Amino acid sequence: MTNLFDNPMGLCGFEFVEFASPEGTLIEGTATGLHIVVWLEDFRVEDEVAIVAQAKSLGVGIWSITPLYALGRKMRKQNCAGFILGYAGLMPSEIKKGIKLLAKALLVRR
Repeated sequence: MTNLFDNPMGLCGFEFVEFASPEGTLIEGTATGLHIVVWLEDFRVEDEVAIVAQAKSLGVGIWSITPLYALGRKMRKQNCAGFILGYAGLMPSEIKKGIKLLAKALLVRR
């Protein structure tokens, strides 16, 4: 995984998210303009609630994707932890700061 506290290429916004993401991360929906979906293969669906709580404790709001499926896990393509990250109204610098804090939350969960 890239050192999330360095940004040697000066990337911002979701370019930074993609640059800083560990292997096993799938990012979807970057063209939507409101949010992205992030699937983390190294984490279980059961980890979602704890990761959301850890991120919140650091001041980052993310949402578990599981409750958004009417049939729960049955219809999901991905069988790993998934999150909604909203970004409407955020500046690229705020997105970058949030991703760094989210990385800290994920490191705590490992």
